Amino acid sequence: MFDLSKRTALVTGSSRGIGCSIALALADRGARVALHARTASAALDEAAEAVRAAGGQAVTVTGDLADVASGQRIVDEAAKALGGLDILVNNAGFVEPLSADDMDVEAWDAVMGVNLRSAFFCAQTASRHMRANGHGRIINISSQGAEVAIPTYVHYGVSKAGLNIMTRYLAVEWAEHGITVNAVAPAFVRTDLTAEVFSQLPDLYDDQLSRVPKRRMCEVEEVAAAVVYLASDEADFTTGEILHVDGGYLAL
Repeated sequence: MFDLSKRTALVTGSSRGIGCSIALALADRGARVALHARTASAALDEAAEAVRAAGGQAVTVTGDLADVASGQRIVDEAAKALGGLDILVNNAGFVEPLSADDMDVEAWDAVMGVNLRSAFFCAQTASRHMRANGHGRIINISSQGAEVAIPTYVHYGVSKAGLNIMTRYLAVEWAEHGITVNAVAPAFVRTDLTAEVFSQLPDLYDDQLSRVPKRRMCEVEEVAAAVVYLASDEADFTTGEILHVDGGYLAL
């Protein structure tokens, strides 16, 4: 099950954390993978080498997703390097905690530009490659913050709520082309980024953990496993869904 050996994939924001884990998981199932970061870095090279060391095939692409033309180029370059594109994982995300009172236009637009606008235009570009083969998988990495209010994260929550409804719209429009569009929405995931946030806001960590029935954070491998399923042929009849990997967070 979940054989991706004939598939190609682009994972945005995959030099570390969730994105790197997703790239490794897709490669483990046989997919040829393009890893992306905003700029060339040792972390991006190391992530690609980790894929190769595990027996996978990997290429790297760079560019700023906040710029629409750059995002479109990234998708096209990945498709060219891989010989096509079957899977797009819109994982790249950006946020800096900020209260609603302190929010300004620059902070709002920075989050929307990466988390929502780039995801749409990358998906639009990817869909043109996918429909040539009558097959495609687009998977957006969302968050429980799309459905519950988390203090100082209004801009992030709105961007992820937009991503969720965008997922459903695209699923409906592109179903006729053999393309499924889904989202994975984890609760807080254990990464370097969340560790940094929680070190600054320890009360937020205690509050969020108290809301998870399983009483722990999500691990990157658990998000990656959900992506592998949605990328597979076994998920062909699953589209327009938001798959919550949250330890029961929203069940409360």
